Amino acid sequence: MKRYDELLPTIEPLLKFKRPEALIRLGRMYAKGYGVPQDYEKAKEAMYQAANKDSFYKAEYGRLLKKASAGE
Repeated sequence: MKRYDELLPTIEPLLKFKRPEALIRLGRMYAKGYGVPQDYEKAKEAMYQAANKDSFYKAEYGRLLKKASAGE
């Protein structure tokens, strides 16, 4: 089992520098409510920033948008 409550402090230094790998992780956490309250708006914002920094994450951002619009 992953310790999501310990993950946020671990990625916070990387978030200060807007590192895409940290932003995508934060987005996943918000999307699923792992270690933070579930919030699709915050998930979309974090993943959007990650996708703009690294196109590798664009597909995942697109999937989140589909899920959010479908009300999942």
